[in-house]
Amino acid sequence: MDASAVAALERLGRFSREDAQPLREEDRALIPLLFRNGRASVSEIATELDAHASTISRRLNRVLADPRISLRCDIAPVVLQQPISCQWFCRLPPDRHAAAFKMLREFPNLRFCASTTGQTNFTFVIWVGSPDEIFDVERRVVEQITDLSIAENSVTARFHKRMGWPLDARGRRTGEPVLPAFFTGRQTS
Repeated sequence: MDASAVAALERLGRFSREDAQPLREEDRALIPLLFRNGRASVSEIATELDAHASTISRRLNRVLADPRISLRCDIAPVVLQQPISCQWFCRLPPDRHAAAFKMLREFPNLRFCASTTGQTNFTFVIWVGSPDEIFDVERRVVEQITDLSIAENSVTARFHKRMGWPLDARGRRTGEPVLPAFFTGRQTS
């Protein structure tokens, strides 16, 4: 990371909700467009909103500077030849979570790892290429994190939606994204 990226991360760490200003209505209009296509150019957004590119650039800078907004890029698991997602729900002494996370980072296909509350207090997700790999992962994890107790795991062979997009059988986006109610004006209960 360059110095500006490090500085941006440091600013994010100091953000508090109390300091947050509501997004301007014209800035909020950018969010659904970015949701549909996070790689849209300023020119494309300006055309869609019938605004000047320099205006959109300023508005986009405001939105992206808001630490409540983040862009995320994902890749179809089939492209990585890892179409199966497995999530483990575990029990682990809280003082061992950091060491467990450090060990799990050795898996290049680790997609998620978190401390949680409740009956299980540690969870992680790893994508694999075949069901046999699930057992290999589990064996390696319990051998290296000896005080980890696996309570349950969940295997997903196919996702039908990811990050709001309906997916085809190969895991690629199709159609239009399913926008959260916040952007569509629908009421939620």
